[in-house]
Amino acid sequence: MLQAFIADKLLEREMLRHADECRGRFRTFLLTSLNNFLTSRHRSEGIKVRSPGRLDEDAGSDHADGHVTPAAEFEAAWARALVRDVVATMRTKCLADGRGDVWAVFEGRVLAEVFEDQVPVPYEILAGKLGLRSPTQAANLLVTAKRLYARLLRIAVSEYERDEKHVEEELADLRASLGRASGRGAASDPENH
Repeated sequence: MLQAFIADKLLEREMLRHADECRGRFRTFLLTSLNNFLTSRHRSEGIKVRSPGRLDEDAGSDHADGHVTPAAEFEAAWARALVRDVVATMRTKCLADGRGDVWAVFEGRVLAEVFEDQVPVPYEILAGKLGLRSPTQAANLLVTAKRLYARLLRIAVSEYERDEKHVEEELADLRASLGRASGRGAASDPENH
């Protein structure tokens, strides 16, 4: 259904041209559009929907039968895609700026745990691999990496949320969505490691 929505609404009908930042948040616009598309699709196929509810009201919650709502799936997919893009941008920037050390520490301490479910590489080992004088230097590089990640994430969100208040709300929503998707709270967000 999501593929049909993207093909029909986003590509064929150029739905994004109708997005107006003065009318609210972009993701809310997408969720509302997806909800309307699903409702219309169900009606046209003669499927009776007992209680469809609104996707944005159900966001992040599971149904009583243990199934994740379409809104929660959408939110989690959106958050994961955004994080992947920000991480790729961060890697490119670190390497282009000659800061492979920052990337290596972020990758070893944060990404290994968040995306590969591995134990973070100890600072002592990172310091040795990078030719640093002490594990403290590796820890300081991680602080630098987290700040860079946070800045790049804010820039990415600012591309579709122009209002600073909405940017803050979106960042909080993304953290919550990632936490729900992983079942680990905000721990699945690289910024929180």
